[in-house]
Amino acid sequence: MYEAPIGLFGREKWIFYSIFTNKPILGGIEEGVKKMQAPSVKVAWKVMLVQGIYLAVIGLLWIFLTQTIVAPTFASFTAQSWSDFLASNPKPAELLTIVTKVAGAWVFVIAFLTILIAWKSYSKAEKWSWYAFLVTGIIGWGSSLTYHTIIGWDLMTLVMCIVGVILFVIGIVLPAKAILGRSSGHPSKDNLEV
Repeated sequence: MYEAPIGLFGREKWIFYSIFTNKPILGGIEEGVKKMQAPSVKVAWKVMLVQGIYLAVIGLLWIFLTQTIVAPTFASFTAQSWSDFLASNPKPAELLTIVTKVAGAWVFVIAFLTILIAWKSYSKAEKWSWYAFLVTGIIGWGSSLTYHTIIGWDLMTLVMCIVGVILFVIGIVLPAKAILGRSSGHPSKDNLEV
């Protein structure tokens, strides 16, 4: 591919000639040139990808191992064992199981969207994806922390929430300056790695 600068007063445009069609393609300096990216963004989008995979695992656990997930939380809130509740109140227990499976499906869909956004947009340091992760992470992890603070913590949910919050905080804080510190969707000259 041949590159020839054109323009006046330092506002160059580049012409790219396709090696297949030999037709010129006019674009800005950022277009066609190998995209350079801040190191913090390279790490952060992978952290968010891991968080998406982590959420998918949690969602699948809620769907397929519902009673294993519900029993410790139920016991910490009610001081009654899940098996006793299941024996004495089968219909309410069934309802709680169904609600937990539906919540697991929601978490799985959120995980899929997290993976997709991390891979397609956050990896390119797009501002909207940072804000989307910020808002949904605060709502998602904040509501989970609030819920478990109200009903009580068991070891499993405590570990699940702490791991999720740590992944979220690293994934949001690490690239904040690189993503929010510039006006366009492209990295600034100050924070690039070639």
